Amino acid sequence: MDSFNDYRQLLALEDAGNFRKAADRLGISHSALSQTVSKMEKRLGVSLFVRTKLATVPTSYGQRLMDAARLAIGEVGEAEREISLMRNLEAGRLIIGSDPNVSESLLAPALSQLMREYPKLHFSVRAHNWVTMVEELRARRIDLYLGLAPDRRESDFVYADLSFLPPVVTCRASHPLLCNPATDATDWTEYPIIGGEAPDWFLSALQQKYPERFRSIEALRSTFMIAQDLGLVRQMLLATDALAMMPLPVIEEDLRAGQLAMLPPASSPFAETIPGVIASLAGRPLPPAAAKLSRLVQETLALDQRIG
Repeated sequence: MDSFNDYRQLLALEDAGNFRKAADRLGISHSALSQTVSKMEKRLGVSLFVRTKLATVPTSYGQRLMDAARLAIGEVGEAEREISLMRNLEAGRLIIGSDPNVSESLLAPALSQLMREYPKLHFSVRAHNWVTMVEELRARRIDLYLGLAPDRRESDFVYADLSFLPPVVTCRASHPLLCNPATDATDWTEYPIIGGEAPDWFLSALQQKYPERFRSIEALRSTFMIAQDLGLVRQMLLATDALAMMPLPVIEEDLRAGQLAMLPPASSPFAETIPGVIASLAGRPLPPAAAKLSRLVQETLALDQRIG
């Protein structure tokens, strides 16, 4: 790994633009850094850096080497992270991608249990929809993705099928619509409707339920105000006449407190469940921590559905 240490020194010099600043950051002497650069230049037979009036900057040769070194060091760092995760559940960092619609209601309780069992294991969660997270999975920037089923399944991913409870249509407890016991989508559109980004199959179910009101998926999509933060959606519901489609577990406390209310179930186009997935990159063994989280998610989901 000595060569990697040399490359880290070169990258520090590129970032600092000054030998003394780079050496201070690395905790080595100015002369040690200078010797590393000279040794590398002698071996390659080219100048890697040039001193200008303002800074020390890479030559074209140096820039090519810096770009390659940065990629290589990043790959090694990622490999070390994966090995730490693969070795056991006691250490490492697990990175999860999650659809905001299920982060609070499903991922949070599963992660909480995993954290209680393995307190030394660190987590990062990136909340966004499937379209955004596809490349995150491919680039190995996340270990797995949890969310609504995608419109199209990519061949380079492995999918574990899930069944989610459908969202409910909710509003503040004093909403004018609650005076009408038989509301439908025609009544909804008289008010602002808030929702997260949803796959086409989800919107298609709504459109087919009310074809006279929504002529196309695009027409339906244009009706919604998009908000990824469900906490923000809750606050907007409490303060306005807006409606929202929300996971039931997210609003249960507000329902019990009498702050929010559900519109009649007949308003919903969905059956008892809607499809979801846990997706991971094909050909990449799932780290034990990710596999454990996947099992906990499925157990949490099964418990929610039994209670529901």
